[in-house]
Amino acid sequence: CEACNEAKGVIQCKSCIRFHGWCKPCAAIVHKYLPFHWLEILAGSCYEDISLGELGFIWFLGHGREPCNPEGQHYS
Repeated sequence: CEACNEAKGVIQCKSCIRFHGWCKPCAAIVHKYLPFHWLEILAGSCYEDISLGELGFIWFLGHGREPCNPEGQHYS
């Protein structure tokens, strides 16, 4: 993986400008602000389509693209 250098880069993005190879967690993190990109995963000797949702991606629309604060915690 080019982001963490710890796992095999089995995910590539068909929408990004140049070739990248990411592991599943890093592909979701890198695409935090790119939720409409099209990803592929290496399956044997060919690539198959995979969604960001299948990688655990959740698109948060408020709070700076982060989950809501737990009750009782507020931004200062």
